[in-house]
Amino acid sequence: MDYSLDLQCPYEDEECGNVEVIHVYQSSDNIRNRKNSMKMQHAASILCILYLDNKVFVSLANGEVIVYQREAGSFWDPQSSQTLCLGSPSGPVTKMVPVAGKLWCGCQNRILIINTSTLAQELVLAIL
Repeated sequence: MDYSLDLQCPYEDEECGNVEVIHVYQSSDNIRNRKNSMKMQHAASILCILYLDNKVFVSLANGEVIVYQREAGSFWDPQSSQTLCLGSPSGPVTKMVPVAGKLWCGCQNRILIINTSTLAQELVLAIL
């Protein structure tokens, strides 16, 4: 199954810089028909989204990274998401990139290297 992601501003007619909701659609669905979507509400604004190793990593403005996963051919399960506390509200993860099978997260003057299988932090590189 292929899926599409849509970030939704909670205020329909206003410009929105603080998005806390992700809608997930099957790629064959009409994106205008929101009743078939799965809605994922977050506790803080979304800063970055990355798909890697059949997981979706969502960094939030409160310093958390939420990890969603699914079994092949099945739906995403928001109830089985995992929360990684990698930053803080004053220093959240603002960038995420895949490098050599790992997830590299930019957090203020640090790069955190995360193993995507175990979700363990393997290394911290300080940028001086």
